[in-house]
Amino acid sequence: MAVFLMSSGIEFEPMRVYATRSKFLLDEVTMRKLAAANRGRMQSSRLASSKRPRWTREEISTLKRLYRTRSNAEIARVLKRTVSSIVFKGYRLGLSKGIRRLKEMGRENINKRWYKPEGKRPVRKSLGKKSR
Repeated sequence: MAVFLMSSGIEFEPMRVYATRSKFLLDEVTMRKLAAANRGRMQSSRLASSKRPRWTREEISTLKRLYRTRSNAEIARVLKRTVSSIVFKGYRLGLSKGIRRLKEMGRENINKRWYKPEGKRPVRKSLGKKSR
């Protein structure tokens, strides 16, 4: 397995031989740090390119059209992306939810926290008092 140094395309072992022959002093710790830094840089560039698909113009226009009125989960389903990618791209584009959507989101959150899914009965939460 060949390990390359960051700035040059020279492999690690030939660099060590060159350093000892030319009396160029590179200690063991420095050589290990250079090799480790190069490995990390190579792996991170591979991961970044393979995991995140680029946003197309059509996807961005769809996001801009739906962002004010739809939930992030619905948009994620339509665009086949994660909710966090929808939120982050909306933030990067300077998009915001509309007033009506914010009110709906507030009602949805209250209903999820305080009401059971099958009916409109409130869920009792213990607040330090005994329930009757």
